[in-house]
Amino acid sequence: MRQVIFSPDGKYLVTNSHDGTVRNWNVKARSEQLTLKGHEVEVVSAAFSPDGTVVATSARDGTARLWSAVTGEVKAVLSGHRPNRVESITFDPEGNRILTASDDGTALLWDTAGTLLATLKHDAQIRDARFSADGRLVVTASFDRTARIWNSKTGELRVTLDGHTDWLRSAAFSPDGTRVATTSRDGTGRIWDVFSGEEIAVLRGHRAEVWRSNFSPDGRRIVTASLDGTARVWNSTTGEQVLELRGHTYRVWDAAYSNDGRFIVTASGDGTARVWTEKGELKFALIGHKRSSYDGGLQP
Repeated sequence: MRQVIFSPDGKYLVTNSHDGTVRNWNVKARSEQLTLKGHEVEVVSAAFSPDGTVVATSARDGTARLWSAVTGEVKAVLSGHRPNRVESITFDPEGNRILTASDDGTALLWDTAGTLLATLKHDAQIRDARFSADGRLVVTASFDRTARIWNSKTGELRVTLDGHTDWLRSAAFSPDGTRVATTSRDGTGRIWDVFSGEEIAVLRGHRAEVWRSNFSPDGRRIVTASLDGTARVWNSTTGEQVLELRGHTYRVWDAAYSNDGRFIVTASGDGTARVWTEKGELKFALIGHKRSSYDGGLQP
């Protein structure tokens, strides 16, 4: 299982997987609500629209798709990155624009009808791209070892975040838009000032590549997912580790907070998503996706 996200109202979870499917789960019932099928290969990323009515997905088949979260109907197919795989997808806060990032070294801005609005470029593959909470900025994370902050309206480059010693996997804005958290194959997460580009803190503790990170809704914590099989929670000001979430038997690809900050959900190559309390207690696991067929297990 590659990624897991809460719906805006917290009632549903969407998971995507190596098995080519996307599944919408009812959190209260702990049961599968809907399965989205249509991508030709592995689904890499997924996102809910702000109103929760649309699910956006991206895949190794070079396309992104928009689906009805109720019926599973495909509403649009975005194919501007083809044949390169699309590594991430997200909506802007108003739900009017979509941002995709690809191995072709570009991040593309679209409207919801599938019209291309702008192209953002790095010198290597882009693995993640996200909007700030007010939608005015975009951050991209690349294999060129940098993250870049852009004006989302004009496509103008504002700041380059340079300090990781290996390629980047993800970048995420804090809820107030003043900081960015990045993760890297160098085994660290880092926190940066959005306006100056200065490094604020380094998150050290994972024993392998750090795949993804997300801030808590209040911005006080960051949760990271790593190929060492753990997720960890950090103080976003000091960089001090607060919690370690251990229990998955394969690499952890993603970790995120619920919108009310009470829960953390993790996704792993062991085929499960796990829901934890903010204090690190395991609540339950969602089982349904196939275990990863090529995942070699935990990185040493």
